[in-house]
Amino acid sequence: MKDHYLKLVDVNLSMFSINLDKNEVIIEILNMDNGSEVCTININNIITLQYQNNIDEKDILPAYIGELEISKNLDNRLYYLKMQGWVDLSLVSANCSINYPHTT
Repeated sequence: MKDHYLKLVDVNLSMFSINLDKNEVIIEILNMDNGSEVCTININNIITLQYQNNIDEKDILPAYIGELEISKNLDNRLYYLKMQGWVDLSLVSANCSINYPHTT
């Protein structure tokens, strides 16, 4: 995350897991054009969470995401995530890591 900010536009959500018992969210993002992996986002120590499935179907993956934005507030050291598309999600957390695929 360069400068504590990441913004992705027009991507696919290929995996989305919320585990409230472990207080974590895992999100996997794919390139909409060719299906290659863009990144995996691991979030834990969630402070607030709002989630809405905008499609009536239960199994919607891969799901279109118009915009995903993550920023880190340097004053309070918290991460803010906002995702809008077939799944809307906003959350605040104390920990966030982004893993990118290995390139050769």
